[in-house]
Amino acid sequence: MERKMIVKMQMRLSPPYLFVIGVAEVGMRWQLNGSVFEPRLADGVNCAKYWWRNALYINSLFPRSEMCMLWSWYMANDTQFYALGIILLLIAVRHFRFAAVAGLVFLASSWITTAVIAVQYEYHVSIPDPFALFDQLYDKPWLRLGPYMIGMFTGWLLYETSFQIRLPKVHVIDLRELWPPRVTVVPNYFQMAVISGWVLAICCMGALVYGVALVGRPVPPFGGLGLSVMGSAAYASFGHTAWAIAVAWVIVACATGNGGWISGLLCWSVLRPLSRLAYCAYLVHPVVMVLTAFRMDGPLHLETSIVVCRLALKIAYSSFKLQAKLIKA
Repeated sequence: MERKMIVKMQMRLSPPYLFVIGVAEVGMRWQLNGSVFEPRLADGVNCAKYWWRNALYINSLFPRSEMCMLWSWYMANDTQFYALGIILLLIAVRHFRFAAVAGLVFLASSWITTAVIAVQYEYHVSIPDPFALFDQLYDKPWLRLGPYMIGMFTGWLLYETSFQIRLPKVHVIDLRELWPPRVTVVPNYFQMAVISGWVLAICCMGALVYGVALVGRPVPPFGGLGLSVMGSAAYASFGHTAWAIAVAWVIVACATGNGGWISGLLCWSVLRPLSRLAYCAYLVHPVVMVLTAFRMDGPLHLETSIVVCRLALKIAYSSFKLQAKLIKA
């Protein structure tokens, strides 16, 4: 069973992945010979030397300078977590408590490891430098394990309850019903648990995204807003897990009929074809962006093709506005 799961995943993900690796290598080699800029990415060299690391999904364990397709670190982490998840699920069939404890140990160890590394390297979470400590933290599995474990628990919870989680309701009496005095007071039953869950999830996401800008202070070397070393260690350790918990609430609420219009939006049939394209878009778009950027003959705002397109759009917009005024006149 486990072999079939792994083989099925590899047959689905690996062919386009390996194809894009080849495209990235050839494209970047060609780019080095024809660009007026000096690309910082070394995919033309690294993909030829280290493509096998990507094929084995272990490239995130190596330095950034040796990585082929820098953005593919996510693929390595996801595959590693997938293998770990299968092992835990197989153990859980006969030894559920041991598997649960092991999952909690992995989760706690990822928090502790991340915090220790952040303190050791005096890491500062800062807005101007979001990729600080890339080799030590950013793309490493010990930083990214928390969300996957939360996702596994959420999936298990929904499966075990057959998507029939009953959220508690709190009896709330509308004070307006007490005046003027009446013989009978009809209470309202309001889903406070659902409202509280949505409020907490939104506040958690907002704090993680905008918290650094609100409470941060200038930190070297860029001088932009950031957190202290201890605050950064806590943010790096628990931030991704907290975000996953907020997303898990959205999933649980939508799966149990408490998602409202958000559930309808996420289940909109128009988005399904786009969701099937997301993986290949994730692989291909950075290659297209790099090749396009380095074929320019100047900065973005002075690139000939972009200037021509902007001019054409402005002419079309002005013509439309003029025609509208003439019609009204």
